[in-house]
Amino acid sequence: MKQLIKQSYWWYIPIVIVMILGYGIGGGLVFGLHFMNLFPCLADTTARLVLKLFGMGMLGSTMYCTKWWAIDIEDTVEKREFLPHALDFFGYLTMIVGGGITGTVLYLAVRSGAILAIAEPSNAGLHLPFALFVAFCGGLFHFKVQAWFESTFENMLKKRKK
Repeated sequence: MKQLIKQSYWWYIPIVIVMILGYGIGGGLVFGLHFMNLFPCLADTTARLVLKLFGMGMLGSTMYCTKWWAIDIEDTVEKREFLPHALDFFGYLTMIVGGGITGTVLYLAVRSGAILAIAEPSNAGLHLPFALFVAFCGGLFHFKVQAWFESTFENMLKKRKK
């Protein structure tokens, strides 16, 4: 039976390009905004922070993708059954962008939890290194963060129904 999408070693090229772009754009957002004043017309500190968090989430998810890319290559070399196809790089691309979003949302959730946990909201501002670390972990553990959010909301909805 003829495959709809042809598998080939050549499809690793767009995957590598997507991962290089993930590291480049993510690193550019984090380090470019912080050290090189990238986007000088963007003066709002909150907007700059959100872009940094998004970039750090992208870096984390790109690192996650790099791990699975190495595993895919090992499977391809050893078994020669699992060659990539034309749509694989879309999976890597959506994972990297989704990691940026997840990293940003995780930071906002942690910050909101900190504001709710302490009496004085003015003390709840998380420092930039910690914020970037939270966003990086959100991107790196994208699926685990998503599963945690899903289970938390399911538990909240179950308690409301009772």
